[in-house]
Amino acid sequence: MFSENEVIFSNNNFLQRFQEIETQIDLEQELERHRERQRQRERERERERVRLREREQTRIKINSRPTKTRSCQTLVLENSNLKAKFNQKITIEHLQLRDLLSCPSPFQSTIEGSSSPLYFPFNQSLYSLDQRTLECKRIQNCNFRITTMFVKNNLICAGSSNGNLMVKDLQREKFIINRTFGADVINSVMITNDLPLPNQNIHPTLILSSNDSMVRIVQVGNTRLSLQKKIRFRQPINHTSVSPNGNVLLAVGDTKNAVLLDPRNGYRMISRINAMKDSSFSTHWNPLTSCQFAIGSQEGAALIFDIRKLNNTLAKVQSTQIAKKDRAIRNVKFSSDHELLLIAEHKNRVNILDARNYRDMQTIQLDPNDGDTHISGACFGPNSEFVYISTKQKIIKIPLDVRKRRLFSFCNFK
Repeated sequence: MFSENEVIFSNNNFLQRFQEIETQIDLEQELERHRERQRQRERERERERVRLREREQTRIKINSRPTKTRSCQTLVLENSNLKAKFNQKITIEHLQLRDLLSCPSPFQSTIEGSSSPLYFPFNQSLYSLDQRTLECKRIQNCNFRITTMFVKNNLICAGSSNGNLMVKDLQREKFIINRTFGADVINSVMITNDLPLPNQNIHPTLILSSNDSMVRIVQVGNTRLSLQKKIRFRQPINHTSVSPNGNVLLAVGDTKNAVLLDPRNGYRMISRINAMKDSSFSTHWNPLTSCQFAIGSQEGAALIFDIRKLNNTLAKVQSTQIAKKDRAIRNVKFSSDHELLLIAEHKNRVNILDARNYRDMQTIQLDPNDGDTHISGACFGPNSEFVYISTKQKIIKIPLDVRKRRLFSFCNFK
């Protein structure tokens, strides 16, 4: 026989054990519900990926002939509903290098919305313009003539006409690295984390294209720049870009050819494109897919290719200029939402092409009353809500209406 105290103690133990088991069951059930929610989210993500792939495959019908564009209503800046004009001078040091304006995308800046700063060079210094306060601040005196610049992941870098390169961290003011690579013009510089290099997620990589017929792969370390790879060509290289998945490096230069290289296989040549009639100075990849890219050439044409069928162009957009000296395409850039393609000409005009069909295009005509209309740079703003065009004397900000864009009308005008 158990005493009364022993029975009470035994009951308490039983209740305590029962509560522990019940708690354990609740935890396991909650864990299973959490796993089910994770599986559900993964299924939704997979459905979205499949939907995007199907939409892409449906949209891209590569024909044997280039797609012809259809002109939309021309937007004249003098009569348009402009958001703003900024009286900021930009120095063009090289006649053919006109990628001198940057407005970091939402993924490249800690500041959201249309207030993201604009970056540009003037004389031998780099500047930033705060769109909210209109404060123009000098970021760095480079002490060299700036031919190219790039801003991404809080880094800004600039190249010169004699091989000088400056890299600065916009968050750490004291982080400044200067180094010389060769003695010729650095035609373009790109910041990326997509190349297969050690610590690529920690240390960003620079891709330098130079007149000494070299493409240099340079990794940004904590205290120095480390040259990882030199790729030699037969002609000066004017521009290089890497696909979003890091599998293809595209290079163009003082030749009628464009070259595709494989970074994951020692930069072995994948293919050579012979579709241009002159040198090329700008390239850009569609951020939605690692298959489509655009090339801007001296001949006055922007060509869009699909890497799955390089024998034919996906589309070809001719310059709107009559004079041969003004026909060159200096800048091609896809918007971050992958729906638009910007095509900047040598002067006067910037074309906005619908990248969903490569047919509908609107031409922005710069106002001659704004002074010299030689275009120094052009880019899309955050969330593709604005397009920015810079001349030697001004930066012009034009709003893009997403709703109207879906109806094939891009610029917000009345």
